[in-house]
Amino acid sequence: MDREKHIPMASVKSLLASSWQMFRAKIRTIILVSLLSFLFSVAIAVLLESVDAIFANQANLAMVRHILVLLLLILLLYLAVRINIAISLVLSKNIKSIKEVWRISSKYILPFATTIFWLVLAFSLWLMISDDRLVAIFAIPVLALLILYSVVMWVFFVEDYHGQSAVRRSKELISGSWLALVLRLLFLFIPLFFFALLASLIGNERIVDTLMAIFNYFYTIFVLIYTYQVYVDLVKIKGHSQIEHSKYPNLTHVATIVIYIVMLVAAYIWIV
Repeated sequence: MDREKHIPMASVKSLLASSWQMFRAKIRTIILVSLLSFLFSVAIAVLLESVDAIFANQANLAMVRHILVLLLLILLLYLAVRINIAISLVLSKNIKSIKEVWRISSKYILPFATTIFWLVLAFSLWLMISDDRLVAIFAIPVLALLILYSVVMWVFFVEDYHGQSAVRRSKELISGSWLALVLRLLFLFIPLFFFALLASLIGNERIVDTLMAIFNYFYTIFVLIYTYQVYVDLVKIKGHSQIEHSKYPNLTHVATIVIYIVMLVAAYIWIV
């Protein structure tokens, strides 16, 4: 315990330097993985447009149209999760082959979905709250979950902890370092704020939107790498864990996916 108290977290400058070094080393592979995601997304978008065009004037087939749209949305969500898993594997497992990382990513879909279930549920409920006061009240708990799960994700990929075991390991790493961690993560909003401010000085809205889209893409990748460096630093401080690795049975994973699908269908019905 004394050792933990006398070892501070790495400074923001140190974390930024290591993150930038990793960014330069990994960005080419991540862009290729993202390109794969883009191609899939375009294909699904074309299918969605086709379904809409075919069934737009056929009221008697409205149910068929909604079912097809939902199936395509589920496929799109699945691909989005798998691409994010692939990018995380590129960072945490040092895999350089796009074919290999795509193949391996399929093994992580179910346990990853189960591990982040409570974060997704809490964030979804928060987004659906219409009362501004409630949104403000629940902002802090949701932010705390985001901070917790920023480490849970790397605990999952690097140390193979799943579900509640991953959460307990994450709490173990963060214990005693919450304030330092929050300050280091809050720093990430500063570059985003200043770039948005500078971009707003440009009069052309289309150029601003394009610049922000490019910046957000690369900065999101950098933030992901930054959280990984934070995790690596916390492991150096806390060392290996004695928490047992426990994994959920397949039935739990299937039940979680069913709940996700129900949530997606409910959101679709609510919006449409």
